[in-house]
Amino acid sequence: MAERRNMQAKPAAQLQWLDIGAPGPRVLVPVPLLASWSGNLPPTDGRVIEAEFRWQADGSATDYDRACDVMSAAAAIPVGTGQAIVLYVEGDMPVAWAPLERGGILLAKLYTIEDPGLPEQLPEMPEVLPWEFLGEFTTDGSALRLMHAAEVGEEEPVFDTMDIPLMAGQYRMESATLRDPRMELWLVSLQPTEGRPE
Repeated sequence: MAERRNMQAKPAAQLQWLDIGAPGPRVLVPVPLLASWSGNLPPTDGRVIEAEFRWQADGSATDYDRACDVMSAAAAIPVGTGQAIVLYVEGDMPVAWAPLERGGILLAKLYTIEDPGLPEQLPEMPEVLPWEFLGEFTTDGSALRLMHAAEVGEEEPVFDTMDIPLMAGQYRMESATLRDPRMELWLVSLQPTEGRPE
């Protein structure tokens, strides 16, 4: 487990929350590859998907099934000619994106005790916060569509979606939990591997 110094969002950045209100994992798919994400439907492009989870017990495995197989905070999985990120979500947790000068942080709100609603900015983080390495994610710079993993990429979405900008490159994914008396947030950091201090 690594430790990283405090990371703050860009001063003018306001958190954009995607509050779907439905349980199940979320996924970030590069917009040009949406047609390669079949959601909770069997793939029609000849792919054979392997997954332990089955949304339909007597059906073929789907992209949604393999998203449900992810038990860590996040994981990069192949989609078409690239990669997508699956976010593990407990219940109907809302998810937000906090852009940093390099990369950014995905936040999922588990609960709020005192203040209703969703925070507008990235909360102040401890000087040192333990982060767990999850893997690496590579993108060509296309916008990433944040959506419920059951959505069929090339169809009109059932739930709200949100597009996230991320510069082309390879990113190190790490997770942490931020707790304070008011709320608990699950964090997934995406930091460029290039120029990262050893």
